[in-house]
Amino acid sequence: MLASSRMTRTRSALDGGEPYVLRGVVADPARRCVWFGVSADDGSKRVGLWRCLPGPGRLEHFWKTADSFDIRSMLMKDGRILATDSSPQTLEGVGTLVLVDSDTGTKTWLAGSWRPASDCGRAPAYASAGGGMWPLAVVGEHLITGDGVLRLHTRKKGSTVLDRGPDGERIADVVVLTSFEDGILVGCESGEVWRLQRRPGAGEAARRSTHEVGRRPDDDGE
Repeated sequence: MLASSRMTRTRSALDGGEPYVLRGVVADPARRCVWFGVSADDGSKRVGLWRCLPGPGRLEHFWKTADSFDIRSMLMKDGRILATDSSPQTLEGVGTLVLVDSDTGTKTWLAGSWRPASDCGRAPAYASAGGGMWPLAVVGEHLITGDGVLRLHTRKKGSTVLDRGPDGERIADVVVLTSFEDGILVGCESGEVWRLQRRPGAGEAARRSTHEVGRRPDDDGE
């Protein structure tokens, strides 16, 4: 065991004291470590982004986040960490997304109404989307989010709702997004699975060239 709030003998900053929750655990083979977020009561010195070095069994507090940014989920992208928050949503329902360089610690505010740190830009790189930022997939410089509604986010054109298939079918209640070969797999609460791909010849990284690759049979078996 590396750490626990129930430990009576303190070996790291995560031993003993008040309970906390681990969120968004991701492996980083290139740096031989594991990244994770810690969520705890407001004011706790433990909250933020941590990394574990399994070899020496060492835990490091990489970034102590502000009370307004409580890491919910993370993924690795080209050696950088994409993290989104679980703080109370704004009136517009917009989550906050931040990109963290896992070598230098440099932070880039990508989206959301809450500025996640004082040492990042004063404005988000992507306009508010009108929805949460998770689940999330990355296609080049574009973001795909699926907080119920599938959206494409671009730096220049803002966000676009991708709620229809090629034949007009409705894509709703998105719960899972994952990269797959040359596209993104989109999983819906209904059991439908769609593949989002770049339209041939299109200048954007993702367009409405969505194709259904799986569907749960109807109740009548058709």
